[in-house]
Amino acid sequence: MESSDHPSLQVTLLGGFRLLAGDDQVAVSGGSERLLAFVALCGQAVPRNLLAGTLWPEAPERRACASLRSALVRLNGAGRQMLSVGATEIRLCPEAHVDFHDARSLAQRILDPTTPTENRDLSAQAVALLSDSLLPGWYDDWAVHEAEEWQQRRLHALEALTD
Repeated sequence: MESSDHPSLQVTLLGGFRLLAGDDQVAVSGGSERLLAFVALCGQAVPRNLLAGTLWPEAPERRACASLRSALVRLNGAGRQMLSVGATEIRLCPEAHVDFHDARSLAQRILDPTTPTENRDLSAQAVALLSDSLLPGWYDDWAVHEAEEWQQRRLHALEALTD
């Protein structure tokens, strides 16, 4: 099936995790949700052993790898379409859209003194994009670390916009 046969796929990480297929929200299990969120944050291929060790840090390596396989098996429909699963790495499919990537790019443009600020970067929509927290209520070490970095970056970008 071609990608045009499927609704657009989006992972929302700002303001909370959501998986969208077109306008429909798709429910996924907790382990699969964490898997999708981590891969979406990385924005590139992630080695399976890194995924397993990061998402299940307290588990022995063998158990963490089994948990990763289980999370992948539980993914179906849009959740499965979001990922390109290889023998040694997992990545988001090229058609998947991640709101956080847009927000991070916006903050980068605003904070880069060599990039002229465009009107779209000064819009209410841009401010709204920079106003949401990353994965609020998630307490995994990797999520907290990313959320803290995003908090600092977005606040600096919002301050730069007011100037």
